Amino acid sequence: MAKRIIVVSNRLPLKVSKEGGEYRYTRTSGGLVTGLNCAKESLNFGWMGTLEGVEEGDRESVRSRCIEEFGFYPIFIEEGVYDRYYNNMCNGALWPVLHSFSDLVRYEIGDYVAYKEVNRIFCREVVRNLRDGDLVWVHDYHLMLLPEMIREECRADVRIGFFLHIPFPSVATVMGFGLLYPLVKGVLGSDLVGFHTFEYVGNFRNACSLFEESVSAFSIKTSGRSVQVEAIPIGIDPSLFLNESLKKATKERADVLKRKFGDKKIILGVDRVDYIKGIPHRLKAFSRVLKKRPDLAGKVVFCQVGVPSRGNVRVYRVLSDTLCRLSGSVNSVGDIEETNVHFVNSSISFTELCALYLVSDVCVISSLRDGMNLVSLEFIACAGSGALVMSDYAGATGMLVGSIQTNPWDIEDLSNSYAEALDMPETERIERKTSMQKVIGKYTATEWANRFIGELSQIKRC
Repeated sequence: MAKRIIVVSNRLPLKVSKEGGEYRYTRTSGGLVTGLNCAKESLNFGWMGTLEGVEEGDRESVRSRCIEEFGFYPIFIEEGVYDRYYNNMCNGALWPVLHSFSDLVRYEIGDYVAYKEVNRIFCREVVRNLRDGDLVWVHDYHLMLLPEMIREECRADVRIGFFLHIPFPSVATVMGFGLLYPLVKGVLGSDLVGFHTFEYVGNFRNACSLFEESVSAFSIKTSGRSVQVEAIPIGIDPSLFLNESLKKATKERADVLKRKFGDKKIILGVDRVDYIKGIPHRLKAFSRVLKKRPDLAGKVVFCQVGVPSRGNVRVYRVLSDTLCRLSGSVNSVGDIEETNVHFVNSSISFTELCALYLVSDVCVISSLRDGMNLVSLEFIACAGSGALVMSDYAGATGMLVGSIQTNPWDIEDLSNSYAEALDMPETERIERKTSMQKVIGKYTATEWANRFIGELSQIKRC
């Protein structure tokens, strides 16, 4: 009999709303959701995570429907506890420190207490549903204590995997933020720990060496057993983006966009509004290249899609204001009637996104630190001959060797990368993009999920 797979993440890929006394269920999207949906046909799994918007008296009936209709197991958390766990601890402390932005960390000890409590609630729900032979796949920084908790509480013979979707920082950062110590110990409750890159594997291994007796290249000895550590980069479904970019409606929209921008060359940025993405740096670099290259004046525009994110966190609100001011500043370069930057501060449809990928001459990824960055893979997957400018600090850079690689902290270097991309002959752009399409066609989301589960299932218990 095939092993049962239990996926565990902070949230279920589902939203509910009550209308006229009845609950309506809507599936949600995201990097993890897309990755696992691609593998759904080859991996039959149940999914556990929190679900908001359900009145207390309705929870059992909603739980039953979620299990029967979707294979989802909802976990309900009290609002105040969840707020301290998610907004304060996860977003206010762990997100910045794991991305090496320690100066932006803000939290109180009560926030860690809430984080631990939520992980404990998850543990109870997971353990009560487990049976011998199950594979448990825990995802991301929201649940770093969970693997150890499951191992301590579960009496069933199960295998536990953990995947971190964001970077793991250097050992110096870990030493400067003592709260990471119990989280590292929590992750070591796993049998298999996965990261996007070998750099993150090395950083995690170095952190473990602070308190573990035996650390080798891809395993860590702890409490008399061995934890396997691997670099397993996530991918996308390239055909989804290629097919959309080839549709008649998408091509027509791309033509409209080209005319809208006056047939100028288009540099594109697509991101959540987040300080890790380096959006101010890319706008400054664009301003710099316009000043250095008068021949580009009136011939190139920057289109930045900035999807609003975490508006209840002050640093994100400040960043949105900064981007609006920077856009206005860059627009003051050149003739008064010129609009050099088009800043779209909202979500856009999938067709619109693929039309932008199709029509753009350059896509820029200027992440200051990024776990993987799937936008770069999406851009490469779409039809079109645009060049890719890729940050040295994004996990996908090692895969996309045909990109123009740059240091986004260095505005001069980034602006030179824009100029190189804009000047690149179309034949070279096509050649580079074709080579990268082969890579992302091999390392897909399905391959990522199948490889992780395949390795987890083969691990022998000590």
